[in-house]
Amino acid sequence: SSVWVMTAAVEVRRKGEDAVWYCGTVRDVSADQNKSNVTVDFGVASWPTRQVAAEQVRRPPLAVVSFVATVGEVVEVQVESKDSPPAWVTGEVMAVEQWGAHYVRLMSLGLLQGNAPALRLSSSRVLCQREKMRPVSGEPTLDIIPVDKEVVDVPKEMTSWIDGHPSLAEDIGESCDLAVSSVVKREDGLRSIVLVGNVTLSTRGGASRAARLLEIHLQRARELRDLQSTALRLQSELNARKHAASNTVTESFVSDLAFLGWVVGPRGQRVARTERQRRVTVRVDGDTGLVEISGSSAPAVAGARTDLECFRKEVPLDAALADSALGHDREYLDELRTSYEAHLRTLHYSREQACVEVEGNSHALVPCLAAIEKRIAACRAAAESEAAPKTSSAEGKGKGKGKSKGSSSNRRSGRKGEGKSKGGYS
Repeated sequence: SSVWVMTAAVEVRRKGEDAVWYCGTVRDVSADQNKSNVTVDFGVASWPTRQVAAEQVRRPPLAVVSFVATVGEVVEVQVESKDSPPAWVTGEVMAVEQWGAHYVRLMSLGLLQGNAPALRLSSSRVLCQREKMRPVSGEPTLDIIPVDKEVVDVPKEMTSWIDGHPSLAEDIGESCDLAVSSVVKREDGLRSIVLVGNVTLSTRGGASRAARLLEIHLQRARELRDLQSTALRLQSELNARKHAASNTVTESFVSDLAFLGWVVGPRGQRVARTERQRRVTVRVDGDTGLVEISGSSAPAVAGARTDLECFRKEVPLDAALADSALGHDREYLDELRTSYEAHLRTLHYSREQACVEVEGNSHALVPCLAAIEKRIAACRAAAESEAAPKTSSAEGKGKGKGKSKGSSSNRRSGRKGEGKSKGGYS
């Protein structure tokens, strides 16, 4: 017996039979005060994973590169069967053909302990190539005493990663001089890694060191995977932005800083609403008043500019019509503010300038100016119609008084003449 130095591949024999050794892979090792067991996976559906006694298990021998068998020599031959795993069977070389093939008479056929089917061959004499033969193995069976063992459960999100790196467990096992380092597929579909140290006083604790090293590897692999996912996501976003930029339409204008608050709106609501409705992106520079609008559609960008660009217009107003047009308390201004609140920034009246200042975007400016001009025209027409009857009445009264005076004078002068005439003639 021997202490097993790191290898996951093993050969298992039937108890009490030395002629047949079946190939398998160690999945776990357990030990108690009375015996040691090895869990072996044979990789064949009809040979399920099972526990076998340690004295029935040995490690594979080192490969012999240039092995040449002679007639009468006892060798081990690798044979394969449909219903069983590959096995090494002891036999005697009966003849050697010129092309290198060997006729070997098998000494015995074995059966693994349990319910697995036996290795079945059609004949005890087989023809095999040299690479399928080896010297009889001198490897001792395992003698595993109380075990230095650790089991590391692989997180669910790292299952696919560990499946893609099957050599990780073996590399860690080799670096820590373990007897077993094997990835086990659990019934729930997840993975566990079994680490078993070489049970000697000098290497005790190797499994614990390997477990810590493995956990560090998994943590670094998770961080690297997350970093790669982030990099892929950012690259995808960058590509999308590049593609969008190649089809982007941009317009910009410089707003008067006095209008900038109206452009942005309370807490940015006007800009946000415009971006949502027009499906554009709006950037506002509060220092320079530069407003930049970009989007994939030229009509949408132009519409957003119409929504946000603010103008100022002065409407001349006769001071005599101010009260009638705008109201004594300027109530008509309040009506306009209410009607165009969504688009109108201010509506200001200055008596000194005798004009109305209107500020807002084109949606507000055009109808508001039309309403003001209509109101002024109506007030002017009303004032003119009211002044026309007073002028006509004044002219009529003046003409009537002139004729009356003339008639009276004529009558008086006539009567006097007549008197004179009569007097003269008389």
